[in-house]
Amino acid sequence: MADGHGTINGATVWDRFNGTEPLIDGEQVPDIWIQDLTEELDEEVLQHLQEHFLRDAVLSRATRLLEHPDAVQEALAIWRHMLSQRVSLVALTIGEGGKPVIVGCNILSIKRRLDEPIQVRSAPLRVILEATRSVEARADVFARYGVDACLTALGLSVAPRFRGRGVGLRLLRARRPLCRALRLRLTATVFTGAAAQKQALRAGFEPLAQIRYAEYRDALGRPALAHADGDAFVYMAMPV
Repeated sequence: MADGHGTINGATVWDRFNGTEPLIDGEQVPDIWIQDLTEELDEEVLQHLQEHFLRDAVLSRATRLLEHPDAVQEALAIWRHMLSQRVSLVALTIGEGGKPVIVGCNILSIKRRLDEPIQVRSAPLRVILEATRSVEARADVFARYGVDACLTALGLSVAPRFRGRGVGLRLLRARRPLCRALRLRLTATVFTGAAAQKQALRAGFEPLAQIRYAEYRDALGRPALAHADGDAFVYMAMPV
């Protein structure tokens, strides 16, 4: 890939930035970079997602996903499949002994017009995927933007000690050069939390459709997300 900030061990670096504020434990924020998520980091990233994303994400909390071991395993399987496309991003910094430390990640995949939807068995994941498909159905991005494929995501996460310092925003902005390198003209994602929605707007995403949590009904007409934190989940896209 090209259009980056050099390479580290063969991985394209898409962004570099300096931390200017101390971490919550008082330690100065070191330099951070965003690069391709390479195979040797897969298991560490999956552990990060299980510990942080599944605990904190709006839809995971609303469906109590962590209380369902089958749902956790299905989520990990979905992420492993997405990681195999080798288009995901990871934010790293140098920790003790010079070892890279995961700051955050964005699990990405290339979605094509005729792709079959992901099939799951666990109840929490069915609710989550049905909800995201419902809002995606309100805006056909392939027709709207005249594309056959786009870069999509299922998981943007920042480690707690690095939050509030724009890492999520930089991960979203890094999709632009990544899309150009992949020869994709669009990235589109359902953003479920207010903070992520604000970051997406700042990164250049435009809202296409939304559903309020209080108004959402599942396939059986039940208010499946009435207790979700926030007002609405929003489908947003960014042309590249």
